[in-house]
Amino acid sequence: MSNQETIRLSHGSGGRATNELLREVILPILGPSAGHGLDAALMDLSLQEGQKLAITTDGFVIQPIEFPGGDIGKLAVCGTLNDLAVMGACPVALALGIILEEGLPLKVLERILRSIALEAERNGVRVVTGDTKVVRKGEADRIFVTTTGIGVQSQVWNLHPQRIVKGDRILVSGTIAEHGAAILAARESFGLEGALASDCACLWPLIERLDRFAESIRFMRDPTRGGLAAVLHEAFEGTAQGAEIREDQLPIRREVAAFSEVLGIEPLYLASEGRVVLVTDGAASRAILEEIRQSPLGRDAAEIGTVTVAQAERIVLKNPYGSGRFLMNPAEEQLPRIC
Repeated sequence: MSNQETIRLSHGSGGRATNELLREVILPILGPSAGHGLDAALMDLSLQEGQKLAITTDGFVIQPIEFPGGDIGKLAVCGTLNDLAVMGACPVALALGIILEEGLPLKVLERILRSIALEAERNGVRVVTGDTKVVRKGEADRIFVTTTGIGVQSQVWNLHPQRIVKGDRILVSGTIAEHGAAILAARESFGLEGALASDCACLWPLIERLDRFAESIRFMRDPTRGGLAAVLHEAFEGTAQGAEIREDQLPIRREVAAFSEVLGIEPLYLASEGRVVLVTDGAASRAILEEIRQSPLGRDAAEIGTVTVAQAERIVLKNPYGSGRFLMNPAEEQLPRIC
């Protein structure tokens, strides 16, 4: 990146531009300890033998701040806890920072705070500290939320893309693209109230069920910014493997597919906020899939593809007739401010 370049919306998309910003600007200055391409940092702080502390931080600037299926408060809790969960870490605490714009109705703030409290309590997590700032009207967009999450990871998990090998299977825990579609519909007032709702949910209750399969799970990530396409590219970047994804196996609700088709949007690039993508040992994939389906969060789970070496770092989307096309890594932001 040229030092004359300015920040673009695509730098927050979770795709190629985001990776370039991290690789070429942020990490060279802050150092590799600021991130390793993972959703949370793991630290050995002399906990019980084999345990590590997981820490993650996130910012939420979504517009609109209230939407079908949730609001910025619920999203902040779920998004942060999910970044811990996909590292195999049990969430235990949250720190919360809120920036409020002058003129925000107190009743709106109260609704969002109740969402935060409810979602934290539901998942056995305490909000242990926080900070509140108020800025003048026009200096923010009603409310911005920053969270830091702390969790504890057991030694049984060893999640890293470099563990992925040919023949592994790719699973997704449920229908995709619902959060992105719901936000777009709410933002643009398409009159689809009730038809589309965010899938926003905390994933730990589902992932906790998979402890006994930890050795057979190579990679986990929640497909937020950039959707399923961005997560798949993240999984295989820098490896000798690629993937074949079966288009007819992708779990997409009919309403989301129809909405995306009308707008000319590819649902594989739309965010989910309550789903996890897994790459697993092929021999264990069926048992893992069945275990996922036992959770209310995983009823629509599906095996969607296979790891190959034919096209290293390439994701091939195969249609039912056997022909395929490359699924590109999103370069530009399709849907600004979805989280």
